[in-house]
Amino acid sequence: MTTASIQSLTARQLKSFIKNGFTPEEIQSRYACTDNELKTRIGQLYHQGSNDKAREIYKELEANRKKARKKVTEPETTTEIERTPEPNFIPGLDFDPNPGCDSDCDSEPLDVEYDEDETTPVAVPTQTPGSLERLNRRLALEADEHLLSNEVIELECEHKTLNQMHRARISNLRELQLELDRLKSDLQQCHDKYIRTVSEADEIANRMNKVSTLRREKMVALEAVRHEITELQRVSLYVFTDGRIESDDLELVLDDDGHLELKEKLVSREECLDLRVRDITTLARLLIISEKINHLTLVCENPELETAFMSIRGA
Repeated sequence: MTTASIQSLTARQLKSFIKNGFTPEEIQSRYACTDNELKTRIGQLYHQGSNDKAREIYKELEANRKKARKKVTEPETTTEIERTPEPNFIPGLDFDPNPGCDSDCDSEPLDVEYDEDETTPVAVPTQTPGSLERLNRRLALEADEHLLSNEVIELECEHKTLNQMHRARISNLRELQLELDRLKSDLQQCHDKYIRTVSEADEIANRMNKVSTLRREKMVALEAVRHEITELQRVSLYVFTDGRIESDDLELVLDDDGHLELKEKLVSREECLDLRVRDITTLARLLIISEKINHLTLVCENPELETAFMSIRGA
């Protein structure tokens, strides 16, 4: 992909970059320029005003840099949960992860929280390096989506202007053709003007074709980015008949806080009349886990549990 020149940066694009949180370094990377070249271009864009306006614009970019650093360094707050660990048990596995080990083994048991009445582990989604990477990727794609949308809008406006110019040239051609018929004495002069106008119309038509092609490419790129964002937001949950809930996309540490009250409400619902008590407990946990998941793929060993979940969640 060819890097754009810093001279192609417009005031409208600069405002869009500021609005989307771009830092001076990100703009310099995009246009392969130095900090001084960026400041010079900002000064050119606002040369009709005072130097204070250009300095104000650059300060807004620096403010974005401070915000970005603050987001990176700001610690994530988590809620401390009481744990009742049981050694040598990993959620989702029905066997001892350290066969043959005695009390002298170096391996440390995993901290897993259990329900007081059941043996099923219950957990809270926690941030992992993989999920943090997916979040950063989604944020970057959303910024690209906004930038691509702005570029498509600019291209559509340019296409509209060129179309008006092209219509004006075609209208001129009709008037000039009538003039040739009326003014035989000035035939040569009108003919030369006619040739020039035809050339202009052809040039504008070629530019229109290029703009239309570029617009189609941008639309395809925009759809691809939106599709990838949706796929990155999708989370798969696997629910087993023994009450286990697992995911390849999130690290789950089940948490029973709040699920008992929801369980009491579910018992009286028509969708849960054919479910076992264990299934209703699993359903309550599943509903709590899925509250903050926008795009969910659910795989249940028990079809009745899946039907009840889809009916209640969609209500």
